[in-house]
Amino acid sequence: MLSFVIPAYNEEKNIETMYARIKTLMHEIKDEFELIFINDGSSDNTFEKLNDLAKHDKKVKIIHLTRNFGHQAALTAGLKLAKGDAVISMDCDLQDPPELISKMYQKWKEGFDIVYARRLNYRKDNFFKKLGSKIYYRILNNFSFVDMPRNVGDFRLIDKAVLQEINNMPEHSRYLRGMVAWTGFSHTYVDYHRPDRAEGESAYSLSKLARLGMDGMFNF
Repeated sequence: MLSFVIPAYNEEKNIETMYARIKTLMHEIKDEFELIFINDGSSDNTFEKLNDLAKHDKKVKIIHLTRNFGHQAALTAGLKLAKGDAVISMDCDLQDPPELISKMYQKWKEGFDIVYARRLNYRKDNFFKKLGSKIYYRILNNFSFVDMPRNVGDFRLIDKAVLQEINNMPEHSRYLRGMVAWTGFSHTYVDYHRPDRAEGESAYSLSKLARLGMDGMFNF
C-alpha cells in the first residue's frame, strides 16, 4: 500500500484536481493506497472541500489542525498517521506533479529506500529570495556532517523503515529535509521541471522561510 501525505493551507482551488490526478495515477499502478490530507488551519473552504472528499471516498483521511502550525508540523502529523509500505509526501498546489510518482514508485521497487524528486529548474521568485536560498544551503552543507541533497524539497518517497525512524525521532522543531537525509538509508533521485503554481498563493512567506531556515541551521 502507498500512503500519500499532503498538507493543505488555503488550497480550496487545487484539492479536487490533486485528488483526481492521484486517483488516475493509482488506477494505472493498481496498488492499494490511502490519501492523508492535513488541513493546516486554512481560512478558505479547504475544510469543507476535504470533508466532502472523505464522505465519498474511504481512502481519504483528514487531519484538521486547530490553527496554522506550519508546513513541517503538518507533514509530521500526516506521517504519524500513514500506514503504507511506502509514503509519498507532496504539496497540494500541483507544483509537485503526481504523474512523477510512477517513476519514484519504480525506483522504490528497485530497492531504494528514499526517492527524492529533484528540480532541474528554479522557481520564479524575486532575486533576493533566490540568492538567499543558494547562500543558505551552501552554509548549511558546510556546517552539517550530513550530505544534504541539493534542489529537493519535501516531495519524496520513503520506505516504511525510514518512516519508522522519522516517527521515532523526538524533535519538536522539525527540519524533515535534513532528518530524512540523516537516517542514512539508500537513496536516489527522479529529475523533473517544476511547473508554476496554478492557483492560490504560496504558504511560505519570507518570515516562514526564515523560520524554516533557522530550524535547519540551529535545531537540525
